[in-house]
Formats: sequence, structure tokens, C-alpha cells
Amino acid sequence: MIYKILLLALLVLLSIVRNDLVLTAVLAFTILFSFVVNVKLNIKLLAVVLLLFLIFITAFISSFFESPNLNDVLRDVWYLLKPILIIYAAYFITSKIKDKEYLFRAIIYIGIIAAVLHLLKVVPDLLGQSRRIAEIRASSGKGNIVEIFSFTFLFLNKEVKYFKTKNIKYALYALLLCSIIFYFSRTMLLLLFMVIFSMKGYLRLTFKSLKYLGILIIAFFVFFGVLNRMNLSAEDVGINGFLYKIKIAPSEIIKTDIDINNHRDLWDHFRAYEAIRAIETTNKNGFRAVVFGNGLGGLVDLDFEVKLSGKMLQFIPIIHNGYVFVFFKSGIIGLLLYLLLLFMLYLKVYNVNGNNNYLITRRLISTIGIYYFFTSLVITGMYNPAETIAVFLGAALFLETYFKKQQSNKNELMEINTI
Repeated sequence: MIYKILLLALLVLLSIVRNDLVLTAVLAFTILFSFVVNVKLNIKLLAVVLLLFLIFITAFISSFFESPNLNDVLRDVWYLLKPILIIYAAYFITSKIKDKEYLFRAIIYIGIIAAVLHLLKVVPDLLGQSRRIAEIRASSGKGNIVEIFSFTFLFLNKEVKYFKTKNIKYALYALLLCSIIFYFSRTMLLLLFMVIFSMKGYLRLTFKSLKYLGILIIAFFVFFGVLNRMNLSAEDVGINGFLYKIKIAPSEIIKTDIDINNHRDLWDHFRAYEAIRAIETTNKNGFRAVVFGNGLGGLVDLDFEVKLSGKMLQFIPIIHNGYVFVFFKSGIIGLLLYLLLLFMLYLKVYNVNGNNNYLITRRLISTIGIYYFFTSLVITGMYNPAETIAVFLGAALFLETYFKKQQSNKNELMEINTI
């Protein structure tokens, strides 16, 4: 029972409550407890942890060549070690839970709870006077990835496995979908389709999947062509305001010619601007910084003060672009290690033979890799302060080996029975 409670605590603290102090206490207890309990670490977990730890070590060594503030160093230690600690803790907890499908039920239930809480906040805002989308999101929430995986697991489960009737299941579909839509998040909507497609195995590169991908790309260009013809403004409210955010999404990430004296241009493309400043700061610090990064405690100089999270800041420790963030902290070496990790996770979708649980687990790991490939462009990927998917990854790394061994034992038994 204690292990189930610990797993729920991790999911709740990362997706609903989001309290770093309590999360630190839970992680510390779990990891210390794992040292006195027998736990077997498989090579797949060690490979993931090693790559992440090498990124941390690279940044750690590089910081000795700078003069960072101690508080900034400690904050970066938490940013870079947090995914490792969560992955290990989730792996350990899952290895001790007898019901190996508990993870999927927990994700479904936590997602439903998160959706209910979100709708209780957002519905009054929607029914009130017209407000800008940014204001609604600021007061009711900007997104919750657990809801997407909750919806996906319900959608993929053809049986009425976790609920008494199909009607309840359909009602939960509607509940989760409404909540996901009402986050008014471009990232959430794109991830919803991406996660479902990936869990169905459609993002495995085959002739069929490339055909579907081609159709989606054409639809993407047609959609943005229509948006660019629409007269949309940043001052629009409601659905038009959301469509404007979708319209500027690509340039928000990659635009380079940003007029910092134009407040609207700067704010619409701030993610691109902070990434540019991080790269320029690194280049300014020389060859060592480019190869090994600016180290723990390194701060991105924005060139002027801007109001972020209620504070006026010129130097910031973290940015939206996860690839540039890793590059800034640990250089080209860290970035290559990060890309290797994501590619390694994605490859789990290939060469899958075995029972349904093993197949689903491999696809889940691959989906997590794809998820990080995308979110590293917009919300810092694995190093997002509110990152939840590391729990799924740690648990899935254990379940993959467990279900593979289970399948091997069944095959051996079948061979014996045929003799």
C-alpha cells in the first residue's frame, strides 16, 4: 500500500498541487527507503540515468570556470537532477507494486481529478464577461499533460476495464476532452493528437505512416494559410484570441529578426528572443562555453529588464527552449547527450514482439521520447519545472523488462508443454 501511495503522491505533486518542497521530501524519503530495500536496476534505467547524469556533470565541471551565485547554482542543481531523481523513484516504486497495471489506472484517475478541478475554475471564467485568453489561462491553468495520457489510455482500452459501463467511459471522454480544449493551449491540442498517434504506433516510420504524415503536413499548411488570411489581433478575446496565438506559434519559436523596441513583437516572440540571447551569451563566453556550456548557475542576459512571474528580471536561469537550455548549461556535449537520449527512447517503437502489455509499454516509452522532442522546443522538455512525464518514464522502464520477462516465461512454458 505504501508504494501505491508514493506513486500517487508523485503524480499529484507534479500535476495538481505542484509543491517543490513537499516533492523534495517525498523524493528524499523514497530514495533513502530504496537503499534499505532490495531493488534491481536494469540496464535500460542505467542508460537513461547515465546520459542525464553526464549532462549534469558537464554543467557542474563547467561552472568552475565561471563565478556563479550559490543560489543560482543550487537552483540549477535541482533543475538538472530533478528528472533523474523522479525517474529513479518511479522505477523503484513501480518495481515494488504487485499490480503492474496500477500505473495506468493511477494516471487515468489523476487525470480525471485534474480535469474536474480545472473545469471548476475555467467554466465560471468562460461564463463571465469576455476576457482575453491569456487572462483566463493565468487564472484557471495553462495545461496538464496527465489529462492527455489519461484520455489516451481510456481511448486505447477497448474493454470497459476500469469502469462499470461504456456510458461512464464516454462521459469521462467528454470530461477530459472539454478540459483539454478549455486550456486554450496550442501545445496541449497538438500533444493530444501526437500522443494518440504515437501510442497507436503510427509514428513508427513506415510507408503507411509517411503517407499519413504527408496528409497531416498538407492539412497543416492549409490551416495556417487560412489563418494568415484572417484578420486576427493580439487584442482579440475568446476564440479569435486563441486563433491568433495559433497563427503566431511557428514564428514564436524560430523568428530571429525581433524588434525589442516593439513591445508586441517582442512579447509575441519572446521564446525565440530568450533562445537567441542564450546562444549569443554562450558564443560571447568563448569556445569552452560553446563546447561545455556556461555551467550551473549560468544566467541568460536579456539585455534589459522584463516582468516575469511578477518580478522585473534581466538575468534568467531557465528558458522555454529545452535544446538551447541544455546547450547553455552544458554546451554541445550536453546537447548531443540529450538528443541521443531522446532518440534512444523513440526507437522503442521498433522491433516489438510480445504480449499486449509489453507492446503498450514500449510504445509508451517511445511516445515519451517524441513528447520530449516536441516539448523541448516550447516548454523546456525534460527540464520543465512542472515536468510530470518523468514519472511515466521511470515506471515504464521497469515495466518493459517485467513484461518482456513475463512473455519469455510463457513462451518457455509453451515449449515445455509441446514436448
